[in-house]
Amino acid sequence: MKKIKVIITNREPLKIIGMLIRTNLQENKIPELWEEFIGRMEELNEIAVPDCSLGICLAVDEADINDNTEFGYIAGRVVKNNSFIPEGMVYHELEKKGSGSIHA
Repeated sequence: MKKIKVIITNREPLKIIGMLIRTNLQENKIPELWEEFIGRMEELNEIAVPDCSLGICLAVDEADINDNTEFGYIAGRVVKNNSFIPEGMVYHELEKKGSGSIHA
């Protein structure tokens, strides 16, 4: 069995511009969101991390999660600043703190 390695790193806040939806596990609108966002990525300026896109699940209380629990989800990219936000997109900043990444 392959072991999973978790790495905790410190980072600066990430500035994200992307598209936001509200969905739940039953409806799962995330694939359609990505299809639309991929078609619009070229509208973004000042990309900070080339060749990288992020999916961000906005916080819900883990104790209350079921197939019908509504949550926010952003398909986005890391940008250098938020001086231009295309119509229909949102700006979201991930706070500066230790974060984990999983490497299989």
